Amino acid sequence: MDKAAHRMRLMPLNTDWSTTSLIDMGTTVGAYEAKTHFAQLLERAERGEVITISRHGVSVAQLGPVAAPSIQSARNAADEIRRLRQGVRLDGLSLIDLKNEGRR
Repeated sequence: MDKAAHRMRLMPLNTDWSTTSLIDMGTTVGAYEAKTHFAQLLERAERGEVITISRHGVSVAQLGPVAAPSIQSARNAADEIRRLRQGVRLDGLSLIDLKNEGRR
């Protein structure tokens, strides 16, 4: 099957994009379609779907929901900062002196 026939099989040339749902297209879209229908793809990502974006048939990026940080990971980060602070002293230096030192 030549490229033109393959494209026609996937999406007819006379497609009315204003009424076409990208959900029917699967989870991989071309870069041009992703740019053209970015708002719709963002809505799908908000609903939890992961969309692969391809260029010339090669997957180059994924668009999907952002994982919310867990409370436990935030607590672990705060505990690690507290642990690292143990025993650290300025030895008579002021914060202003340190700030000015960094500006030199």
